[in-house]
Amino acid sequence: MKRILILLALVFPTLLIGQTVTVSEAISIRNDVAYELIGNMKGRTLLYRDKESTYEIQAFDHKMRLSWKKDLELDKRRPVVIGIVPGKDEFNLIYQFKSKQGIIAKVHRYDAAANLKDSTTIVDYGKKYFVPSAKMIYSENKKVISIYHVEKSTELYVTTFDLDRMEVLWERKFMLEDMNAQRNIKRMLVDNNGGFHVIFEKDNKKMQKEDHRFEVLYYGNDVDAPELHQIPMSEYLTYDVHFVYDNLNKNLLAAGLYSESNRGRSDGFFFLKIPHNDPSSFTKVFEGFTAKFLTDVLGKEQKKDKGLVDASIQEIVLRKDGGILIVGEENRHTERNMSTARSYVSGSGVRNVVDYFYEDIFLVSIHPDGEIHWNTILHKKQYSQNDDAIFSSFFLLKTPSNLRFLFNDEIKYENTVSEYVVNGIGDFDRNSILSTEDQKLRLRFRDAIQVAANELIVPSENRNKLKLIKVTF
Repeated sequence: MKRILILLALVFPTLLIGQTVTVSEAISIRNDVAYELIGNMKGRTLLYRDKESTYEIQAFDHKMRLSWKKDLELDKRRPVVIGIVPGKDEFNLIYQFKSKQGIIAKVHRYDAAANLKDSTTIVDYGKKYFVPSAKMIYSENKKVISIYHVEKSTELYVTTFDLDRMEVLWERKFMLEDMNAQRNIKRMLVDNNGGFHVIFEKDNKKMQKEDHRFEVLYYGNDVDAPELHQIPMSEYLTYDVHFVYDNLNKNLLAAGLYSESNRGRSDGFFFLKIPHNDPSSFTKVFEGFTAKFLTDVLGKEQKKDKGLVDASIQEIVLRKDGGILIVGEENRHTERNMSTARSYVSGSGVRNVVDYFYEDIFLVSIHPDGEIHWNTILHKKQYSQNDDAIFSSFFLLKTPSNLRFLFNDEIKYENTVSEYVVNGIGDFDRNSILSTEDQKLRLRFRDAIQVAANELIVPSENRNKLKLIKVTF
């Protein structure tokens, strides 16, 4: 669950022409268990706060001033919030709790004023020795959810629920033969029609390369029984991969980095398109890194066979024509030991220090047939220590005409926030957004949300104090 919070406002109208930055007053989050920014509804920004024994919604006006707050009444016996799904003028809170009959997962629907409008049970787990660690995913249109948990590493229990009709679409137990859920599952997705997709990867090892493959398990109300489709990947090993479902074109899509034989580095990109109605007619394309691409990323002249180390796919942006935009990033962390006189840190008087490096963003636009349209590099250099990299990386603001990548130039208290604005053919501009000097701001762009085509809200966390920053372009 994302950690986010807000209150009163300060405005910096002179930072850039055509841009407004509104900063809320600080709130202590020392005793909060969790919080989550829900979004904008009927002119108010809604925030959920879990205060351990109470659950509260707070609403803020367009100047980020507190308008009202309201406690939510959940079932009393150990409620655990699984997730929140926002809608246009309402939101759904999904949670589980213990009853006399057993463990129940339930949904509450609230309007924009946090009034309870509807409530129903999603799944009754009955009495279990172990409490299911239920997790949730939701569809692109935010109208369908799937709640799932794994037992014995090979039993996957799934309930798929229609939030519009407030009814269960289907529920099923999947037996994962010859698999380990934690090791083999790469991704779970639910589409807008309630179809559930589980992607497994098997034999992604040098000695088992001939058998390397993805397996896609699909089930929904449009089939009589679960379907399992294999996508052979014996040409290469997978270095990193990300899957999405394209509801417009009804394709399961993947983008990733591949290795020829050494999984310690990546040697190129790959694109995978699996049509929902005919999975056997999949498209699979591999494209090696060019020497120019490696030189642009690594900053000095490189050979084509050098490869790229410490990179990952952060996001896939869907194109209307069925193609994709790969959004990747160089990132790594290293752990080292430092001696300390304070022996209470560890028995040996040594504490671990973790260094985080988040550097260049690389973009690759790919046509529906797998041919590369264009690629480009957005340079940045971020370093932090012992902070789980919560202030690093970037936020992607999507608009019909361009993409905005917002990020901290440096991870420190006095910092400049910048953006790259990228158009449809890969051309870009870099701009400065604001300075945090003397503002006590540390922005967590990885936890920001987009609330309009030209607006985002990003949390700032500093010494257990949280502010919410609204940026309007």
